[in-house]
Amino acid sequence: MLSENIDVFSFIPDSIADALVSRNPPLLDLMVEKVREHGKCITVSEDEIVESRKILAENGYCVEYSSATVHAAATKISRVEDGALVLTGNGLKAL
Repeated sequence: MLSENIDVFSFIPDSIADALVSRNPPLLDLMVEKVREHGKCITVSEDEIVESRKILAENGYCVEYSSATVHAAATKISRVEDGALVLTGNGLKAL
């Protein structure tokens, strides 16, 4: 559960998934509300992002690292086969 006094700006790391790193996310209030509502948020490491991008590339999907976070998170869910993964980034700019 998130703390009521969450300071989302106290820790903003550099990331290979640089498109997802923001100091002013436009939907921050909605994101915090949804995490509080559902009680969970899946996080992924840099290594998991790199591995997911590699797996996606091996299967013919050229995506940027920020998009590979979706696959990395999905691998942590037991029922991935029942859903769809939205991969929005073009990997050509990450080559």
